[in-house]
Amino acid sequence: MAEGPGYPPAPQTDSTATAALIIAIVGFFLCPPVAGVVALIMALNAERRIRESGGRLTGLDQARIARVIAIIELALVLLGVLLLVLIVLFANASSP
Repeated sequence: MAEGPGYPPAPQTDSTATAALIIAIVGFFLCPPVAGVVALIMALNAERRIRESGGRLTGLDQARIARVIAIIELALVLLGVLLLVLIVLFANASSP
């Protein structure tokens, strides 16, 4: 669609949504707890900005996917911590 007189500007992808998705994916392998929190906050902010933009911004799917990945990251970290605590507790319980 051409821009100019009489044509509205083409919608742009929200850069925060893209950044949140990249941080969520890369953080999954590098630093899950920190990256998960950062990606989750950025994804939620991007979703809000996209909804409030009145169609000027796109990227809602990217923000939603980043949010899901971040939640999975945080859940896996929590599961790992709980598993580690259980291992330590059982190891101490079995010691004389």
